Amino acid sequence: AAGPFSSDHKQPSAAACCAACEEQRARARVEGRSGCNVWVWCGSAQCGKQRHECWLKRADGLWAVVPAADGNGVKSKVDILVGTSDRWTAGSETAAPPDHPSGAGLALPVGAEAHFALVFANPALGRVRVRLRTAGAPRASGRLR
Repeated sequence: AAGPFSSDHKQPSAAACCAACEEQRARARVEGRSGCNVWVWCGSAQCGKQRHECWLKRADGLWAVVPAADGNGVKSKVDILVGTSDRWTAGSETAAPPDHPSGAGLALPVGAEAHFALVFANPALGRVRVRLRTAGAPRASGRLR
């Protein structure tokens, strides 16, 4: 379920959106409620008017599993889409267990990326595209933003 912060809640970065989730969760706990445990943020210009939107959500039983409908094994209780997006960044309060059936716990999510291209004076050499992932090269990718 989407929280009170959605299309009208803008944040300058994914980190700020994550912090907003943490702050909302802390306020909710003081009031005896469950707060945000999932956030989604769009930092891409491709998002248009949704750019910098920060959606704070609550997904109860996020990593819970239930028996699969066919009786073979288990499945995620909550529908989870695992993958990457060039537009949206998301996070959760807790990491997925390594054995979660969604596959979310198999690898750490791909960090934000910074892209640049090298174009050589000799066109025969072609073009080289370099992607720096924030998780692997935080200072270098930060300088390119």
